[in-house]
Amino acid sequence: MELHTRSVSLTTRSHPFVLRAEEELNKLQACVGSSSLTHEIMLDALKAIGCVYESINELLCMSSNQNGISHMQHRRWVEQELEDSVKLLDMCSTSRDNLDSIKYHVLVLELATRRGDSETMKNKLRDYNLIVKKANRDVKMQIFNKNESAEGNSLPVFSLLLEAREITISVLQSIFSHLSGQIVSQKSSKWSLVSRLVEKRTIACKGDVACLRVCVEELENRVEISVWLLVTGGNTRPESEEDVKEFWIRRKGNCNTWKDTHGAAVIWNLWKTRNGVIFQSKNPNIWQVAGRAIQDCALWETWG
Repeated sequence: MELHTRSVSLTTRSHPFVLRAEEELNKLQACVGSSSLTHEIMLDALKAIGCVYESINELLCMSSNQNGISHMQHRRWVEQELEDSVKLLDMCSTSRDNLDSIKYHVLVLELATRRGDSETMKNKLRDYNLIVKKANRDVKMQIFNKNESAEGNSLPVFSLLLEAREITISVLQSIFSHLSGQIVSQKSSKWSLVSRLVEKRTIACKGDVACLRVCVEELENRVEISVWLLVTGGNTRPESEEDVKEFWIRRKGNCNTWKDTHGAAVIWNLWKTRNGVIFQSKNPNIWQVAGRAIQDCALWETWG
């Protein structure tokens, strides 16, 4: 995926939060561009995404940025960025759910491997490939608008939000492409996992599948934490895996996740800025405000 090219001048006039975000974005670009991705690299990439959004949220909370963004000429950008940020959060949640499904298929495959059931192994390998392809397709199907007003704007937060979204999509695509490459078709390589399973070299196979299971579990846990940071903006950090699991139980159970986690920080700050832009207008359209308020309530209900 082609990434947006940043301006070098952005760093020279940067606040420390921008510098931190820029540093993490540079690392992420290097990770995505690497020809030898490992699951350790991808875990680091997911962690870096969380750091980027922490910095972006800090920037959005600064009064200078609030004042700069809250002008009528930025209204279109704020509206569009709010919509795309919600799409991104939904996409990350879907990716996490897909990883959960992938983990299930790997566990079933591991059980079949222990039993030495070659027919079941081939069927489960096929199921694994299908769910990984679906996960990759779910990411690629997401359509984000090209926010032209973000390019060349004097406020760093404009460019950072655009880049953070693009790199997040690229990282998720890389993750599922990597998982897809862990099990290749029998025709493509005599050393493929499928070939080894069919040939019943069970000792090597058990090790391969066990490593794959650990890889998927670690990626799933890191995606969970990354979405946590996207939602909270770093305002609260999970102290243990139980905190993250409780978060997802609430999320799936439709409990008051937004209230419990202090709101989706980046989206919340964009929402407040958007409303500020509307009411700064000399002749605000009250029907438009009312209509957007109804949509916002529906949004909070969906996530809450």
